[in-house]
Amino acid sequence: MKLLTLCILICFSGVRGAVRKWFASTRVLDASNWDFEDAGCRGLKFTYSFEPKVYLGSINISKVVLPHNGKITLGEGTKVVLDSRNKLCINLKEFKFHSVLDERNWDELVNKAVVDVERIPCQYDDVVFPDINTFSVRIEDMLRVKSLTIGGSKVSKDQWRSMLKLDNINVIRDDSSFGTNLMSSSCLDPNKCRCQENPYTLGHICEYVKTYRNDSQDCHSPVHPFGHCTKICGALLTLLPEDDFNLTHFLASLEQFEGVEYHVTKTLPPSDNHKLQLVIVDEDKYAEQSIKIGKLVEKMIQETDLRVKLTMAQYSGRPNVSLNEFLSVTLGIMFAALFATLAFFGVIYYYYVGSPKDITFRILPRGSNLRPFLFARFENNEDGGLSFERRRQSAFIEAERSFDNPMFGLPSTSQLQVDEEKEEKNLEEEVTEDVVGPTRDLENFEEMVIEDM
Repeated sequence: MKLLTLCILICFSGVRGAVRKWFASTRVLDASNWDFEDAGCRGLKFTYSFEPKVYLGSINISKVVLPHNGKITLGEGTKVVLDSRNKLCINLKEFKFHSVLDERNWDELVNKAVVDVERIPCQYDDVVFPDINTFSVRIEDMLRVKSLTIGGSKVSKDQWRSMLKLDNINVIRDDSSFGTNLMSSSCLDPNKCRCQENPYTLGHICEYVKTYRNDSQDCHSPVHPFGHCTKICGALLTLLPEDDFNLTHFLASLEQFEGVEYHVTKTLPPSDNHKLQLVIVDEDKYAEQSIKIGKLVEKMIQETDLRVKLTMAQYSGRPNVSLNEFLSVTLGIMFAALFATLAFFGVIYYYYVGSPKDITFRILPRGSNLRPFLFARFENNEDGGLSFERRRQSAFIEAERSFDNPMFGLPSTSQLQVDEEKEEKNLEEEVTEDVVGPTRDLENFEEMVIEDM
């Protein structure tokens, strides 16, 4: 692919901003370019083809598998030593041109509250690239920066134009309408300037962000800061500063709050050009700490003369509950309810039945003196067997409570009970006679024997 020009517009306003370093490289010996999936390989293996030139330094390796299509630049004094005894394994990824609008190609920002459009270099930042033959850049949009440094040396406008004519620079553009003019930014104060003036920059940034970031959030009703590609969980305050507003003093007043990260940005729609945006997020996992701090900041702005007014405040809702958390909470509630139920019925039993120490279950050790309260009719014998106790229970009510129905000729319950008692008495007399009768016969027999003698 034909090498085109890099259009980075350098601002010489003299305003000190952040230093942003390019992270992606084309160095073969950079471990970020290695594919560790094939751990059993030996030697140095390139992919079948790649677009940008790659840089190879001195190396001692068992073998080298060259690409079918690609260019390799050897550094000055580079030595490639082939040693069959060397067991080093380097399986390279495919080298590509990396976009300046992809935040993953720049040094990572620690602050999570920074919006996506400010995660790439802003027009008040200093940009640093490594050696000219160790990086590859794809330009889809016009960027404004404060200064440009390549290989440790600052580059002027004329020097940059000369470098673009070199054959070993890995820079391409997707839109040839951008020329090689290096323009100065009109921003004199980064506190009052947007990160980038081009309104289409955010859309191009979000095309990359959506390839690796999930749009789902860990809260209900997430807020959407302007300049960010996705919604977030936290607090969003829109501020209208007065003419003598001091951003440094305002940020110092926020240092008292802990457990959150915050960022003040000028990135807002053109209709809110004079306003600021304060983004507050939880330092760790979202737990509504940012909401509490946001409301405290809102109260502080209303009660303290910070030379700024609050025009709008937006807050996220409660955190979402994951499936594991839901199951753990549900099981905890179920076991707690079960324990409470058992405790309740235990108290009821103790109140109406007695102490648990008086309870004897069916299975008891041999020789136990405790009597079971259940199945009391089946008791253990000394030999371990079972004895059955027959208990006669009358199905009739007491005589004085019975009622004789005059409409029927049936005997009353009281009369039945009297008849039953008579029958039992007669049965006892018969049994007595049966026992006494043989005894008397035996006495008569003995008297007869004595007389004969």
